[in-house]
Amino acid sequence: MSEDRALTELVEEAVNKGATTAEEIHRSVAELPITMLEQLGLFEKTTSDVKQITDASIGAIYDVIRDVNHSVAKLAGDILEEASEHRKASSAKASSTKASSATASNKKASKTKSK
Repeated sequence: MSEDRALTELVEEAVNKGATTAEEIHRSVAELPITMLEQLGLFEKTTSDVKQITDASIGAIYDVIRDVNHSVAKLAGDILEEASEHRKASSAKASSTKASSATASNKKASKTKSK
């Protein structure tokens, strides 16, 4: 695995962990008023429905965040990998050009010595 790909995966994992932490906090904050209403015995049927809807919508939001994060990580990894391949190709071309120049210089020097 290339360093670029490893870095991309590390960032993706960090964002996923951050999203999971934010989701847990979001669920706790959203649950607090519902729990208070349940404890007071108010709106028993409504609080149950609200809890299910809230839980489903929070889950859906963070699933989308994780999906987008995965897509962005894949795209970034592909771009970084392509850039790395381009750098390697450019480096190989530069090395080849240097070698050709050195060979040409050596031939000139040999011709000059033999005259």
